[in-house]
Amino acid sequence: MKIGYARVSTKDQNLNLQINALKTAGCEKFYCEKMSAVKDRPELEMMISKLRSGDAVIVWKLDRLGRSLKHLVELVALLKWKGLTSSV
Repeated sequence: MKIGYARVSTKDQNLNLQINALKTAGCEKFYCEKMSAVKDRPELEMMISKLRSGDAVIVWKLDRLGRSLKHLVELVALLKWKGLTSSV
């Protein structure tokens, strides 16, 4: 299943551009957050906990997923360990 993750840093920003792109990419389920990257991200944590082998996580831009390069590398390693598919 293609699962979309979208995030904006403030409550004033809009998720529509990201969600539309994720729909176009064929995502069937979405996890969306409106909060800063330095805080806890409950939707990201929930998404990771529900992922199954063969799922694909789709993001509009990589900076929407990881707080830093180190965090992004850790997340990708975790997703690979969980058996997720990947594409560029």
